[in-house]
Amino acid sequence: MTNVTRCTQELTEAICNCEAYAEYEKAKEKMRENPELLARLNAYRREKYEIQNAENGVDAYDELERFAKEHEEFRRNPLVEEYLSTELEMCRMIQRINQAVTGVVQLEIEEFADVIE
Repeated sequence: MTNVTRCTQELTEAICNCEAYAEYEKAKEKMRENPELLARLNAYRREKYEIQNAENGVDAYDELERFAKEHEEFRRNPLVEEYLSTELEMCRMIQRINQAVTGVVQLEIEEFADVIE
């Protein structure tokens, strides 16, 4: 096993054993106990993702503001808020890990960076 492979395995184990992941797993389990709410949550997550990643010239800021107002009551549900906040914490952790890795690896992709999405 190479050092990078071993460290990758250790990192994934550390993530799975951290408190943030445990909280996320608890929140997921609570949502699974309520299939209707879970379906609404997944529709909410999908729509938000689509707005954030739209390429059709829509003003994302205005769309996200409309979206937030439209779903304000839904977000007041404690189960929904718990799930979304723990999911966000996990996403931020993964982003920090990604930034740490990509911050030290120089791939020299500037010549075609305009086509990378």
